[in-house]
Amino acid sequence: MKRCLAGLCLLLMLLTACTARPSQTPVTAKDDAARRAWLEQQGWQTEEQTVTRCTYTVTNYPGRTGDVQVNLYLCGDVIVGGDIMALGENGFQASLLYPAENT
Repeated sequence: MKRCLAGLCLLLMLLTACTARPSQTPVTAKDDAARRAWLEQQGWQTEEQTVTRCTYTVTNYPGRTGDVQVNLYLCGDVIVGGDIMALGENGFQASLLYPAENT
């Protein structure tokens, strides 16, 4: 199943909220201006660019069934990044290399 989201800023916001330590207040940014302001507070200068995230279910990850996803990030028709991830107990995030190639 393919699900696409537009906006690299949205991705940054989600990653920040998902990785916040329990003692940290989650970052909220309701619109692009708020997200850019937050990035600027962190010292980053940005320019607008649309990145699309496409998520697929992985059916052949060694030792796991049904809980692994691959994300591809595209700028136009160019793949600019990606990862493999599993949520929940013993979850992980890894590069796009097939696991046998990571050793």
